[in-house]
Amino acid sequence: MASSFQLLLLLLGVSFSLALPTNTSKPFTHPEPRVNFDENCKCGRKNAGRIVGGVETGVNEWPWQAALMAGSQQFCGGSLINDRYVLTAAHCVDRLTASRVSVRLAEHDLAISLETTLVSRSVSQIISHPGYNSGTEENDIALLKLTSPVEVDSTVLPVCMPPPNPTYAGRTATVTGWGTTSSGGSSPNTLREVDVPVLSNSQCTRTGYGSAIKSTMLCAGRTGKDSCQGDSGGPLVFKDGGGNYDLIGIVSWGYGCGANGYPGVYTRVNKYLDWIKTNTADGVYCRGMKL
Repeated sequence: MASSFQLLLLLLGVSFSLALPTNTSKPFTHPEPRVNFDENCKCGRKNAGRIVGGVETGVNEWPWQAALMAGSQQFCGGSLINDRYVLTAAHCVDRLTASRVSVRLAEHDLAISLETTLVSRSVSQIISHPGYNSGTEENDIALLKLTSPVEVDSTVLPVCMPPPNPTYAGRTATVTGWGTTSSGGSSPNTLREVDVPVLSNSQCTRTGYGSAIKSTMLCAGRTGKDSCQGDSGGPLVFKDGGGNYDLIGIVSWGYGCGANGYPGVYTRVNKYLDWIKTNTADGVYCRGMKL
């Protein structure tokens, strides 16, 4: 009900409005995931040492390389990103339960057990991206949570996460894995590596892939230089200006291996940094990670 003072104002032609109570509290937001760092650990440091068109790596040369195992059989690759999580491709673990997968680190020759000090872990949880599409291979990314943390040293060391903005077009990157050395061919026992040029996405859509290439994908490779079957989930890394290796791609899909006009297609890691951070908050990262 209006007061006598307000009625007087109305009679005088003065407008007014009733002040309604407002909610001055800030809207609820989820807190930013806290990332834990180990000050004594430096990510992405390759050890000295010395796939299609590639060469054998040195033993423990790439200390973040993971072998995904089903029993005694290696079926995919992965990358250690902190003391508790391995990043791989969602298609590698699609429809698998955690109990069926184990992870080997510091592996080199799959046929020799005493060549290096292996670090083996069971997997307690598989976290596939909720938007993974097995038909288009969009969001082909997954995390494997290890049953217990690994001790970081010179032979087992996380790779660095990439900064959020670079496309890496025109740069040379390195892909590693135990995959076949030709399409449908045999797999080597030893870890191999190959350097591949990164294409821009506009270049890649002008290949035979066309519109199948999405912004969350990255193309790399040339005729005779490519990843292949068995390399899936493994790392594509780029050496940054500080001398550390950043994980810029995850081996995802492609037509053939090293086929003319069909480079390898990778999951573009820097499109998923928030998702990775949110789902690995209980792991310990090396200082210097771009998260």
